[in-house]
Amino acid sequence: MAAGGGEGLVPQWFGGRPVSAGSMGCGCVAPEERGGRLAARLAQERVRALQDQGAVLATLWTASNGYVRRLGWEAPAQVFSWTVPTVALKQATADTMEITHGDSAQLAALRDRLAGRWNGPWQRPSWWGTWQQERHPDLETYAFAGHGREPSGVLTVATRRTPDGRQLVVHDFWAADAPTSDAMLAFLGRHHGRIPTVVFERTGLPPGPLLQQRLVSVGTATARAWRPWMLRVLDPARAVELCGWPGDLEDEFVLDLADLDGAGIGRHTLSISAGSARLTLGGEQRGRTAAVTLTMGQFSLWYAGGYRSLAAAAMGGLHGGTPSSPACWPPPPTGSRGLPITSDPRTPLIIWPLNRQEPRRTPGTRVYRPTASTRSTHLRRPTFMPTAKPFPPELRDWVAGHLPGLDANEDRSWPRSTSLVWRVSAADRDAYVKISPSDLDFEREVAGYAFTAAHLSKKEAPRLLACDPGLRAILSTPLPGRVVRDLPLEASIELRLYEAAGRLLRRWHDASEPGTAADRAAVRSDMEDKAREAADCLEDVAPYLAADRLALVKAASMELPGLAEHLPLVYRHGDYETRNWLYHEATARHGLIDFAMAAHGVAASEFVWLCGAIWSVRPELREAYFTGYGRPLTAEEDRLLHLLTVRLGVSYLRNGLSKNHDELVTRGHLVLDRMAARQP
Repeated sequence: MAAGGGEGLVPQWFGGRPVSAGSMGCGCVAPEERGGRLAARLAQERVRALQDQGAVLATLWTASNGYVRRLGWEAPAQVFSWTVPTVALKQATADTMEITHGDSAQLAALRDRLAGRWNGPWQRPSWWGTWQQERHPDLETYAFAGHGREPSGVLTVATRRTPDGRQLVVHDFWAADAPTSDAMLAFLGRHHGRIPTVVFERTGLPPGPLLQQRLVSVGTATARAWRPWMLRVLDPARAVELCGWPGDLEDEFVLDLADLDGAGIGRHTLSISAGSARLTLGGEQRGRTAAVTLTMGQFSLWYAGGYRSLAAAAMGGLHGGTPSSPACWPPPPTGSRGLPITSDPRTPLIIWPLNRQEPRRTPGTRVYRPTASTRSTHLRRPTFMPTAKPFPPELRDWVAGHLPGLDANEDRSWPRSTSLVWRVSAADRDAYVKISPSDLDFEREVAGYAFTAAHLSKKEAPRLLACDPGLRAILSTPLPGRVVRDLPLEASIELRLYEAAGRLLRRWHDASEPGTAADRAAVRSDMEDKAREAADCLEDVAPYLAADRLALVKAASMELPGLAEHLPLVYRHGDYETRNWLYHEATARHGLIDFAMAAHGVAASEFVWLCGAIWSVRPELREAYFTGYGRPLTAEEDRLLHLLTVRLGVSYLRNGLSKNHDELVTRGHLVLDRMAARQP
């Protein structure tokens, strides 16, 4: 035998749907036969056999990445295993969860459901469990569930002997949410007190920074790089058809696909509508300039979600325009729209070039679209959860009791685990329902609704329809308008909006009752905590900051409590950021939502995010805001605002450094640079 290999059909999850795929492994060529392109011919025949069985994708693992890349395969992601001292996981804290031992068909279904959140996992065949148990005889399976709930996490572990002793090896780590993953990590830290290290196999963690975010010190974990899995799309049209797509996205644009050998270019139209997509040769837009030209390897990488941003696409050699025109990415405003670029491992984030028309979308779709005013001022762009959050049955029953005929719900949560918000409909009535993350948030929100009902019109703030302390559920009326964060606005409209925002907040503050002694004590404690945090940050960030930035942090650590002590207290909204502002274009009216942070405090603390993110580079918006507010800040308030913003920036920086989170590090430096440039 001169050469050989093995392959089989194993569907893989892409976009939340299983796509017919062939897995190739064990390919080899006898040493005396190498150099005659036998490997390429062998791969071609193996691919043909898989295509005959219906595969539209082919996956392989190889040490010869460069060689198979020339044959059309591409690596969508880096692959690592992680080794962590057991003691580092013992510090994990988690809510109490029920843990049961043993595998079941229910857990297999949960694994499949969670695997669909990511691009690339296999839809495991029926023989998988038996095969794994034969390879690892001491493999144990544990299910994690909240009290009285269905399982939300699956963990499989085994032990391994090494020259340095035994290790606990994690082969499966599937968690539906952050509380479940926290409970699973805490369980690993306490699983076996005499095993010094826990190893997460390269298949044992989702492709995200979960582990690093949960460790007190990221430096305790070590990573080992492995050969990546490599993907080749065998049938682009069929692959696009079988993949899942966002249900609220409707669009169509042109792309050119180069042949495998690069000898020819095929023009295609990609049409996306109602959760499905079609890739047709030529199509309705035949003759128009292509938005982008891709090799088959680049197409495979894009299909798997390997391009996480426009910068990554450009670095990967993705080019806009036609082969004969100057290469550029993103394509110029006169061309077709840009290609969907993913922001998470499953759902594409559509990033449209500056001055483009936005894609058609249903209400609630969030698209990051830089504008001249937001591109340089926003500290962060939206991130996206992999899947819509399910509407709990007990919540559905409660809402139906207040909205008879309940017939629809749509997830409207922010992309964080603690945000649980849905828009619900019953016949011709719409409402919003929210589950508060804590009892305190619930109490504050209900109190905030009572306050706004007394002092703001129903066009300026929503009205409370019902609430349930047991469920921590809040049902409210919808408020007309769109969320202001990342909303492209003309400069004149933006100025009027900021003035209206300042005017509304002044009315809110003026209507508030004086704070009590307990309120003053709470503010004093909060400021002392912030000062201690700034002091704690000093040592950690000193090597990364210039002397003037360090002086600001030191000033925050010393001055915050004293500055706030004698300032009057007002009832604050507490989260008066652009994500909680609405703008109704037809009436040019400013509205306000989300009262979960409403509490007494000093007025200057309302402005911290705006100061760090917007005003430092858009002073005209600050001026408009305080024109509406009706008075400038006093010298003491301005100094307090400045140092509170410094405290926020250094907190970003330290957290980013400790978690190896580049975006937080960049955000922290940005805030501190801006505060150093503007001294009150």
